[in-house]
Amino acid sequence: MPNSTAVDAAFALGKTLKDTCPITGNGDLYGLGIRIGLYLQIFTAQISGLASHVLEVDDNIGHAVVVFILATGTVLLRLILQQRIEAVEVFPILSLLVVQLGACRVPFWKKPMTVAIYLGEVVCLLSLTTWFWFHGMDTLPRSCRDDFAFFFKRVSIWNWFRKFSQAGTILAVIGGGGGVLVYLFMLPALIYSNFSQWTRGWRREDNRGEEGEHPDMGTGSFEIAFELGIVVYVEMALKWNNISGVHTLKTPGQFMPFFIALAQFITTFYRIGKYALIQSMEDDNGGPEGEFLFSIFGDRC
Repeated sequence: MPNSTAVDAAFALGKTLKDTCPITGNGDLYGLGIRIGLYLQIFTAQISGLASHVLEVDDNIGHAVVVFILATGTVLLRLILQQRIEAVEVFPILSLLVVQLGACRVPFWKKPMTVAIYLGEVVCLLSLTTWFWFHGMDTLPRSCRDDFAFFFKRVSIWNWFRKFSQAGTILAVIGGGGGVLVYLFMLPALIYSNFSQWTRGWRREDNRGEEGEHPDMGTGSFEIAFELGIVVYVEMALKWNNISGVHTLKTPGQFMPFFIALAQFITTFYRIGKYALIQSMEDDNGGPEGEFLFSIFGDRC
């Protein structure tokens, strides 16, 4: 629980910024189009990962997710540093970014620069989450006497739920930080192997298809269920705190992230369907796609 001095200072800062209760949300950060874009990217990444596991299709959605997280996270950090956002606005979007980062799969053998950015985002988001739940939420403006989150029912974010989130953050830091350290420890070997025939075989589509060298980047049912829970968590937090101004697609800033994510979603399904059709034709005709097409059109040329 924050002390009374910190609470009074938070309310005073909220009055200085002319915040009202309930608050008017920042549509440029977590408006409806941006939220739907984030949701679509999360599930597109999972679908792409599942396809890479079942159909051995390249999982190429990771770099787009990394860029999306970088853009949204930068805006969030700027608002926090300027103290122009309340704690009740921070925790839903911060949780969503962390989960989106967890859903992202970046093939280290193909995009080393993207992996470097991804690792930087892991460190920054985990650091920001730790700061927020342990100290930062006390320093941000506050206009309502209580703020709520979804945990199977409506609960206050300032009581036991805060301690629960602190414990979850510690576990996330241990897991995420350990992964970063393992990657950094393996980095010299990965750089060296990048020049070897083994890695070059992975990077070539024809070799990888022949050799079956396809690293498992699949997904699991638990991950998808957890991410559905995060969608409910975010939307119920906005509803129960009566945050307005973030439930419409009328503003121009909502269209670009929404349609970018929608295009990625449709493109991923198209690519999976195309590959599945090609694979089905190969299986039915006992040969590669080129031989099948030649058997149909070759005599007509």
